[in-house]
Amino acid sequence: MQIVFQGTGLKIAEDFVGWARDERAKGVRLICIEGLMCSGKSRLLKQLGSCFCALDLDCYLPKNASVEVEWVAQVRQGGAVAGIQQAMATNDCVVVAGAVGWPVVEPIAAELKVNAVRRVYIKALSTRGDPPMWDEYDHLQRRQRPTLYTRSIDEYHRVSEPWGLADLVLERLLD
Repeated sequence: MQIVFQGTGLKIAEDFVGWARDERAKGVRLICIEGLMCSGKSRLLKQLGSCFCALDLDCYLPKNASVEVEWVAQVRQGGAVAGIQQAMATNDCVVVAGAVGWPVVEPIAAELKVNAVRRVYIKALSTRGDPPMWDEYDHLQRRQRPTLYTRSIDEYHRVSEPWGLADLVLERLLD
């Protein structure tokens, strides 16, 4: 059953940390956060503080990532997987975030029990309308970003629809 939390950035962070603590207490070892660019993934990781081991997959991109190469092709997958495995060896629950996180995390998740892995999707909602709207989804359907790097992220979300597979959806209201 999918759970949805909606609120400002701070409220979403508080709700997420509470949910993640509950899931960790149930034996969850790995949480994967995905979302479109600028949805708030990195901000959410920073707000986790020291309660969880948090890894941002963007740290596994080259410093000068090419705009003409797909995101997933540039992530140092071996380094990311090794980093996640190392973190899991010394932490009871690891939170990993990335725009296209699941393809990187999936090989590790496949080795764990189904109930030891959770998927989270974060959306940034515009508060210009009532109810708040997910403008990025609308843009995802209608526009094409200028670089292969950004188009590859959009294509993953358009085709895979990871929000539909998430255990938790965070709807962050833009301030």
